[in-house]
Amino acid sequence: MIGLNQIVNLYRRVSCVRRFGTTPCLFPENVSSHMYLVGLISLVLVGDRTDMDKFRVLGMSLTHDIEESLQGDVVATVKRFLPAVRDALDEAAREFLDVVIEDIQNKELLSSLWHEYKDQETDEAKLAKQADRIAQMVPMVIEHDLGNVYSEQILRNIAVVLAENDYAEIDEIRDYLTERGITLGSTVEW
Repeated sequence: MIGLNQIVNLYRRVSCVRRFGTTPCLFPENVSSHMYLVGLISLVLVGDRTDMDKFRVLGMSLTHDIEESLQGDVVATVKRFLPAVRDALDEAAREFLDVVIEDIQNKELLSSLWHEYKDQETDEAKLAKQADRIAQMVPMVIEHDLGNVYSEQILRNIAVVLAENDYAEIDEIRDYLTERGITLGSTVEW
């Protein structure tokens, strides 16, 4: 038994959880499409690397936000500027995970991948996190290209966070955003 009822319920919930909840969006992104995008980007980033377990990278990418099916997506400003709230949300997420995957076959695998991602102690987890941060940009680039002015500040902030983490792709990302007329800064501005 794979726990099909639980998988259907999980998918239904993550498909309804909106991301960028405080930003007016023409085409709101949901958590389900975000996790798919993180999976796709992580596969591109891991490429032909032989020093990483590609299954774990992809597994973490596809499970990293499943607790949001109960918790919802809390906006980045809250997490960044209120560490005590972020820590409480992280603790709640660990509790929600157990509820979300309770009756799904191989829940130990899902739990292991999710915890590895959240703990950020392995190279695979760090690569999946990098894919997650890059994936945050994609819907906002689309919003920007469609004329949504609210997306620009988010894109500037994402570029700063990516630069703070010294990702190899930061030059490509900066060039991509600059070509779209987005002026990049050196600090996060909310």
